[in-house]
Amino acid sequence: MEGVRCISSAMVQAATHKAENQRVEFTPWDFRYLLVGPIQKGLLFPKPEKEADENTFIHHLKTSLSNTLDYFTPLAGRLATIVHDDGTISFFIDCNSAGALFIHAEADGVTISDMVEPVYVPPVVHSFFPLNGTKNHQGIFKPLLGVQVTVLMVFLLVLPSIILWLMVHRFGISLIHGARPRLHKLPEQYFGNAIRTRSITMKAKELQELRLGNIAMELNRMIATQTEEEFIKNLESWITSPKLVTMAEVTSNVMKATSLPRFNMYGNDFGWGRPVVVRSGSANKFEGKLTLFCGVEEGSIDIEACLSPETLDAMASDQEFMDTVTI
Repeated sequence: MEGVRCISSAMVQAATHKAENQRVEFTPWDFRYLLVGPIQKGLLFPKPEKEADENTFIHHLKTSLSNTLDYFTPLAGRLATIVHDDGTISFFIDCNSAGALFIHAEADGVTISDMVEPVYVPPVVHSFFPLNGTKNHQGIFKPLLGVQVTVLMVFLLVLPSIILWLMVHRFGISLIHGARPRLHKLPEQYFGNAIRTRSITMKAKELQELRLGNIAMELNRMIATQTEEEFIKNLESWITSPKLVTMAEVTSNVMKATSLPRFNMYGNDFGWGRPVVVRSGSANKFEGKLTLFCGVEEGSIDIEACLSPETLDAMASDQEFMDTVTI
């Protein structure tokens, strides 16, 4: 399997930039994720047959992205800071239309079989994503949105990387869940994070004795008991004692599930047909991380797991687990 070759790279600005001096202030939710990497999600589509010229097709994608940025002006901006008299620093998004990164690439020799058949995600997949190795705070001088279109032999990958935020929802033994449905005063046009972290702990014996459904009920019960008042208190508490999330905090006995299977990833049809497969990038990967997507079949869920070989062997030996999943 060969690597990825970059054909062109450009900054795409909004088609009609009307956001001079517009800024989006950070909230405590946004500050927390300055030290981690961007969100990386990607879709594999059949290559459009009616587009005879690949350059024309890429030009159409750039134009579409430019028009879209008219409605999502923060994604074409950059992070900015203000140093106050007391020595503190404030972050905000400067909607200056500096542009989103657009990369056109080709992966010679990579086929659809290389993407969907292996149980283990091949390393070449991570090179299909832009902004690899970037931390969110680097959005001061790097784009907040990167899109890479990688053309395979008969398929193409559309893979965006978004710095900092956009609907982050997580749950697991350590539980991070959305606040939007509970915060009635949150404006509908609010564009940042709205989440809270909670934890439940179980002894190894309890995990072994409880069935999967019982564990899921514990998580569901925790989510159901969260109120608007508790979310507000959590925000106020963070302001008095701020702490940023780092990858070093992740321990070996924690499982976190990211994304949300409620989002219909396979429903993204741009006129080329439905996506063939969904993948995520290398950012923020750690032992015990699960990435969940709504499956291609109604009612199904795709699960991408980042696990050690020893953990995978133990899971394969768990008959109850293997009866529940399809690999």
